[in-house]
Order: sequence, then structure tokens, then C-alpha cells
Amino acid sequence: MQTFTFHKSERLKSRKTISLLFQKGRTIRKHPLRIRWVCIDHESDFPVQATFSIPKRLVPKAVKRNTIKRKIKEAYRLHKHSLYNAIEGSDKKFALIFIYQNKTIPNYQEIEEVIKNAIPEIAKAFNDYKPARSK
Repeated sequence: MQTFTFHKSERLKSRKTISLLFQKGRTIRKHPLRIRWVCIDHESDFPVQATFSIPKRLVPKAVKRNTIKRKIKEAYRLHKHSLYNAIEGSDKKFALIFIYQNKTIPNYQEIEEVIKNAIPEIAKAFNDYKPARSK
């Protein structure tokens, strides 16, 4: 049975992991979102932890940033089950950050369409991931 929840343990809050995302993360671009991801060693009940970011320089008003963030979270919450199904059976854990890259406030349908189209690409990137060998 699918549950359309976004548990506290699914939310990425670790500063260490977020900085790792920006240092070593790989990028997927789906306008107006830039999605960065990285494989993590963190023990979690969920295979994917996600966070969402809207740059203050692009959207100066906090109310508008929160509105956009709410729309992105909702679209991810409703469509993440297809991502989980695609990586089912894998013992790897991943961290994601969705970064909004536009100055305008989108409607929910636009964001939902972008997330729907991005999730198969994210799943493919996760399944194709091969860790770099250490020498």
C-alpha cells in the first residue's frame, strides 16, 4: 500500500549531508528546478531524504518563497512513491535537494508536471550510480 506522507526522517536536515550535496553532488536540470543528489552512508528508514531550497536573491519575499516551497514539497510527496518503487531492492541511500531557479511564482500544475517528469530521470541516475573506486 502506498502512503503519501512525508515523514520527519525523510526530511534532509543534516548540515554535513547538505554541504556534501553541494561539494560532490550530481545535478539534474528540469527548468525551473535544479536537482542535486548524492549517495550517502547515513542510516535511515527511508531510501531517499529530500530538502527544498528557494534562493533569497531570486525570491526576496519570505511569503512567496514559502509558497513555492510548499508547492514543490506537495508535488514531491504525491509522486515520490514512483521513485521509491524504481530503486526498490537497492541498499543505497540517497540525499536530494530541489533548488528553485526562477523569479516567478509558478502554479501547482507547472511544478507537479516538472516533478513528474524529473522523478524517472532521478531514478535512472540512482540506478546507474556506481561509486568511485578509492585507490
